[in-house]
Amino acid sequence: MDQYNKIDDVYQTAGTDLSKVLDAYFPNKEDLVRWFYDFNKRLGKSPYEFCEEGKQYELEGILMDLSTGNMGL
Repeated sequence: MDQYNKIDDVYQTAGTDLSKVLDAYFPNKEDLVRWFYDFNKRLGKSPYEFCEEGKQYELEGILMDLSTGNMGL
C-alpha cells in the first residue's frame, strides 16, 4: 500500500496535536505508519478511519491513557 510510505500523510490526517502524541508514542516512523493504517480491533477500525471521522481528540486521549496505564489494556 502506497500510504505506508507516507509519514506526511499520517501527520496531515492526524493534525498537529495528535501528531505530537504519535511522535512520543511511536519513535519508529515505520511502526507509526503501519499502526495508523492497519485495522485496530480495540477501535473497531484503523486509526486512519478514526481520524477521518474527526475523532483525533478521542484517539489522542486513548493513546495518552495507554501511555500512562489508565486503561489497563
